[in-house]
Amino acid sequence: MFSQRIEHARFKQLRRGLFSYSGIVVLAGQRDIPVHIAGRSARNLERAAAELAPLFDDFYAAVAPATSEFFAGYDAVRDAVRDGEVTLAELGGSLPELRESAEIWRHLVLERIDIEPKRTTPLRLSFRAPWDIEHDYGIYLAGGRMSYAGVSV
Repeated sequence: MFSQRIEHARFKQLRRGLFSYSGIVVLAGQRDIPVHIAGRSARNLERAAAELAPLFDDFYAAVAPATSEFFAGYDAVRDAVRDGEVTLAELGGSLPELRESAEIWRHLVLERIDIEPKRTTPLRLSFRAPWDIEHDYGIYLAGGRMSYAGVSV
């Protein structure tokens, strides 16, 4: 398989394949995050870096609008456990007791970033929650602004 290493200030271990780039991005307060960038042109790579810029500046400010949507997902699981509809063993995870919605960010783990520079909403952040191992908590951003957040199957 064709793969070429590319040097870029925003990305680590960046490689260009036949149809896309893949590598690692480091955001403040996060671990190394796998990133996938659709398209193999240098222009797509620069568009991707521009879309990521607000996350480098202030990650939590960029994702904060998703707080209520993600807390609603947590709340639904908490209610289902309380009502006996599901057990923690069935969830395969743990259910922390959150007192306010902003606490959710201490428990969600950013797993992956996908960037499709030519889309209307080019940036997708995929999070995992310890109380819901079957679903992905996703945020779509365009120009540093959230356009959608939700829990996907």
